[in-house]
Amino acid sequence: ARCSRGTAAGRAVCSIRVSVTGWRKPANARPHAIRRSGCSSATRRVLSDPSAVVSTTLRWRHGAFYDGDFDAYETSFSWRSGRRFLGTLGYTRQNIQLRYGGFHTDLVPLKASYAFTTLASVQALVQYNNQSSLLSSNIRVALLNRSGTGLFFVYNDRRDTTDFNPLETLGRSFIVKYTRLFDF
Repeated sequence: ARCSRGTAAGRAVCSIRVSVTGWRKPANARPHAIRRSGCSSATRRVLSDPSAVVSTTLRWRHGAFYDGDFDAYETSFSWRSGRRFLGTLGYTRQNIQLRYGGFHTDLVPLKASYAFTTLASVQALVQYNNQSSLLSSNIRVALLNRSGTGLFFVYNDRRDTTDFNPLETLGRSFIVKYTRLFDF
């Protein structure tokens, strides 16, 4: 089901998607492998016009997770400044219920994007995960030629934020990638 409401000032959209899938147990599956005979997942999303100066997204998801269920609640707030800058702050809560207990995960992503031109941009993502006490960041500079091809510079950083190792670096990488599309 989909519904939308449009006005001269903006629009609001909500959608509901329900899917049901079933798995067959493969012939070579181990006897202790956990497989559900069927599961369902549902998504409900409410979002405002992403081209507006300020926009929000609310989303709820429910579905199967191994031998249990999960519920996920997501929200984000985006701010656009002209055609060049877009910033987004989000929050996701995932509640997992398994047969032998449950747990939850909180994710807080902060994204920023700035386009110098239609072919040159910088994007950044900083995200905190409370389940693993991990603070990760990704910064990408893209110098495109056409159709997503071009030169990319990517910096990744992962840090542990537990009391045992405050802000210990778990991984750091710098990647230079060049892609080219050939016509033949």
